[in-house]
Amino acid sequence: MGTPAVIRFIRRKKGGEEVCLVCVVQLYDGYISHRGLELAKWLSKFREFGTIEVRLTQEQRAALLKMSSHEEIAQIEQPMGIVARGVDDLAAQYIAMFKKTAGGLYIENESSARYEYYVIEDEETDEIKVAVEFDDYESPDLSIADFLSYCQGVSEREQKGMKDAETSSRLVRKRNDDDTSEEEPEPKKNKV
Repeated sequence: MGTPAVIRFIRRKKGGEEVCLVCVVQLYDGYISHRGLELAKWLSKFREFGTIEVRLTQEQRAALLKMSSHEEIAQIEQPMGIVARGVDDLAAQYIAMFKKTAGGLYIENESSARYEYYVIEDEETDEIKVAVEFDDYESPDLSIADFLSYCQGVSEREQKGMKDAETSSRLVRKRNDDDTSEEEPEPKKNKV
């Protein structure tokens, strides 16, 4: 067996309560320079997240009323891979994109692996954030762009022979050095 990874799609409600909607287990290539980078690249293709109001012309409305199949209706909606209507839709699109054969990718109620990724829809800020945990390292919640940069940096450093933990600790030290706030950061809560 390879290096497994767990990807949790989480909704963080206003007030901070987290609900894991889907737990995807992938049995191989879970490390950051592969699964993390793949996830980051895939997420960065989306243009819009959240509830999307589809604006229709009068002609489209009339045509919609005459349509009988979901495939016909989908033609006037936003295509997958560009728009996600919440983290639950994002999870469904992830599975549709990466589940191509029997085995390899599973949905479980709960699981753990060396590499655990969290795709978080924050209802308070209306943003998608991503975090990763492995070994004794836990990243802060990162924007998709920051997560992509992080994964690309890990990949480049791994190619030069550095280990994930060394790379991550350097990133954390740099991030802490760059932090201009005077407040002590709150300890990270375990995600659902």
